[in-house]
Amino acid sequence: MNEEPPHKTTQGWVLALILVLLYALIFWPKPGQAADTMVGGAGARLSFIDSGERVDYLQREGSIPSPTTNKWWLVIPATSWHEVPKPYNEDNWGIGLEYKFNLQWAAIGGAYENSLSETSVYIGGIHTPAFLQFQLKQLTIKPGTMLSVVSGYSDKLALIIAPTLQMEIEDKVGIDLLVGCKNLRCKKGVIGLSFKFTKGVLE
Repeated sequence: MNEEPPHKTTQGWVLALILVLLYALIFWPKPGQAADTMVGGAGARLSFIDSGERVDYLQREGSIPSPTTNKWWLVIPATSWHEVPKPYNEDNWGIGLEYKFNLQWAAIGGAYENSLSETSVYIGGIHTPAFLQFQLKQLTIKPGTMLSVVSGYSDKLALIIAPTLQMEIEDKVGIDLLVGCKNLRCKKGVIGLSFKFTKGVLE
């Protein structure tokens, strides 16, 4: 069995860090910056001033996402689906937390049983740009990107950058979908699913 040369692993980390820096330069809000963004179709206008603490909204007929009132979410990793026929473990139960700083940025962390039947611990963040979000009645749909460091795969730490889709109902319950690929062609893809709740589900 041939092992991957160390220099390739180093190059992968360097490329990932460069992508992260570019992503931050494009999407990270400037202090005191104001912007108007069209969200959720005709007539929906979102105005926000992101100083790291507050997000202000102007909305018409309730057609844009409302501000997050419950910042802490309990996350339950549940299952996954793998494209390749190799017998992976697809019962990936675990527990985690998500803290929403505002409508667009969240920190995540937790543990779960991974596809190799090992325990993985993860920590990272999720960015869901406001201009991609839209609302269908009580359901808020938030496409975005996850960046995390994960343990438990071949005794190495893995840096993961993956697209995500968050679907949340009335700031109480939701599900997260994550799409992972081992290469740019995504021939060995995986889709992960997690459930999540806030204290609002008890109210």
